[in-house]
Amino acid sequence: SAYNIPDIDGHIFPALVPAGVFAALGTGFLAARLGEARRVLRPAVLVAVSLVFVANAATLERRRDEWFARDYATAAVESARSPEADSTLVIGSGSALDYPLLYLALVERVPVRVFVLGASNPAYAGLPANPRYVDECARWALEERKVSEVAFTGPVPRVLAGRDTRICGMVYGLEGDDRECVPPGRFDVRGHDGDARDFNSRLLSGTYHLHNARWHLAAGDTAAARTSVLRAMETAGGDAGTQVYASRLLLDMGLVRESFRAAEKALEADPYSFEAHDMLASLYYMGGGVDRAIAEYEEALRGNPHPAPVYSNLGNAYSKKRDYVKAMSCYREALRLDSTMVNAHIGLGLALGRTGDTDLALEHLRAARDLQPHSPRPYHAEAALLVGLDRYDEALAAARAGLAVEPEDAGLLSDMGLAFLRTDRPDSAAAYLRRAVEADPRLLAARGNLAVAYERMGDEARAREEYRKYLEAAPPGPARDRAAAALDRLGG
Repeated sequence: SAYNIPDIDGHIFPALVPAGVFAALGTGFLAARLGEARRVLRPAVLVAVSLVFVANAATLERRRDEWFARDYATAAVESARSPEADSTLVIGSGSALDYPLLYLALVERVPVRVFVLGASNPAYAGLPANPRYVDECARWALEERKVSEVAFTGPVPRVLAGRDTRICGMVYGLEGDDRECVPPGRFDVRGHDGDARDFNSRLLSGTYHLHNARWHLAAGDTAAARTSVLRAMETAGGDAGTQVYASRLLLDMGLVRESFRAAEKALEADPYSFEAHDMLASLYYMGGGVDRAIAEYEEALRGNPHPAPVYSNLGNAYSKKRDYVKAMSCYREALRLDSTMVNAHIGLGLALGRTGDTDLALEHLRAARDLQPHSPRPYHAEAALLVGLDRYDEALAAARAGLAVEPEDAGLLSDMGLAFLRTDRPDSAAAYLRRAVEADPRLLAARGNLAVAYERMGDEARAREEYRKYLEAAPPGPARDRAAAALDRLGG
């Protein structure tokens, strides 16, 4: 049924029913009965057997999605494996594609191994223990190097084991792999959006369209990505997981209202979906509705088998309210459940810094850096904390280390500029702040500091220009009032 076999009623049920009869009554008993009343029972048996074959033939019909599951899974195998690979491991985190892949690997013996979190035996993939997260599998594959290639079914995070992920055909790979990553459209997958008569077919079709949507989004084609997301939502119908993933993709496209509607549809489909509550909470948090976000995060914790990320998000919400005691409690619970959670280390470090426990704060921020050395976020958090503590030389060192990883990260460039500005080096500050604004024009703090740097340099024309740009986008508040006063002072 999961593979959408078109003639399941004609083949499977007629085979199982006679087997059940024979198992229950026994062939000896039937033979004895036939011997006593051959004239009646033998013709009856022949008629019954004939009817089975007639019913079998009658159920066979042409199906538009007859080959969909097989085509999709075969394309995933071809995407995951390159001809020169010695061995390939495909790691699944619960996608609808995982089970057709398992069928190909275990029954038809295609040259890949498939490990599905929560379903497969870890010994089959050579794992020493049963991992809970796909990131653990990625780290194992990279560190142990027992397989020549590793691929993932989606959805997967943008970063795994400190490396960016990318779409390779119908699967996901890691940046730096030798595998050739082709567009999903390169494969001929028949039957999607066809006669999706059962839930599994609809779910698999939704997975297929969401994968294509993420490809289009990565390629910068937002319109095509949105079209694929809407097709996924329509095809998958009432599946809450599909709606949640669609909501995430719509948010990535900047379509906040549509993302909100998709999250609400997910809750309509399944009011107890912790993923839907988590997504809705994130949307409320982004919109400034912190109290609503906290309520939804609390709902997302109910029955959640992996609550650590939700505790980390809940900590962020309490930090936003400046309730650092509750925030730290949430971060610590997240780290108790998963000590490798970078977001929780960063959140706890910043909360500790704001409550005065600087040494322990830096321990957590540097732990985050050790866990994710290729991401600029831990470096930015450490630099921002050190700037706030007036430890500018250390802040510059942290920001420089981050820029060695990501030279054009706007946050780190802004940190460098602010540290130079605070130490009365406006020329150096302006150079970094200008790069920060070029990398992300929405970074208001960098633009405001750039205006200050130009003013201190005596370049009043540029200072007026940057103050005006800052005031066009700045929300009401003390910072905006200071910028308006500076512009008046410069005759702007």
